[in-house]
Amino acid sequence: MDTVKQDALKHCASSIADTLDVNPVLDHLTIILTNEEVEIIKAKPTRTSQSRELIDCLKRKGEQQKPFERLLEALSSSSVGQGWLGKEIQAKYDYLRVGRSSVAEANQANHNQNAQSADEFDAAMEVEKIITKFKKVPKIKLSKLDKPLTETLIEGLSDSREEMAARIDLEDLINIHMSSVLTDSAVKKIRSAPSTSNAFYVFSEALTNSSILALLKFLSGLKSTKQGHLFHLFCTEEFCNELVSVTDNI
Repeated sequence: MDTVKQDALKHCASSIADTLDVNPVLDHLTIILTNEEVEIIKAKPTRTSQSRELIDCLKRKGEQQKPFERLLEALSSSSVGQGWLGKEIQAKYDYLRVGRSSVAEANQANHNQNAQSADEFDAAMEVEKIITKFKKVPKIKLSKLDKPLTETLIEGLSDSREEMAARIDLEDLINIHMSSVLTDSAVKKIRSAPSTSNAFYVFSEALTNSSILALLKFLSGLKSTKQGHLFHLFCTEEFCNELVSVTDNI
């Protein structure tokens, strides 16, 4: 399965795990699943774990077997009756495919102009400096970071919501890095959101209403979960300078 289709399934993982009715879907996919794979899927103890195992199996299939397309066909069939889920996955795929195509074209068009620029702003490098500095802050001073985000920081996060919602993986970010700095009610709303994109919008709202400490935890969490490639979506030079200015005053 190609990477864009895999990413679409990854972004919809929460909806799939929570709602997919695995057994009737398997009936439609036996043409590309082996008996052993079907047995392994059915042996999982919960519907959520069965769903995840099924998606993992499909991701390993070659494009020639059309695993993504067959899954969507199965979901829209009358025997499964989950066409709405298929539409959500298809919509995410279309968004990612068009978005990456546009980004690739834009990057190519601007490559000669920007690639060799000595003054080009490197978001990843600047955020790395901020994270490194944050990790050196003594615990006794962390309370000084418990203050609201500035308008510049809020604007930077808000402007990138749509693109971030389509690309981010929230599960480990919330479970490992953010649950301690967001309210319990916010975390509960994020986890109960019907889709990954909806969950990110809830998360983004909670983050902008939280604190500098939560924002720094978010940046650190993105790096730890290997999502540092997303920094460029919101970490502009103005954004980073503002964050440096705020943290310098603790």
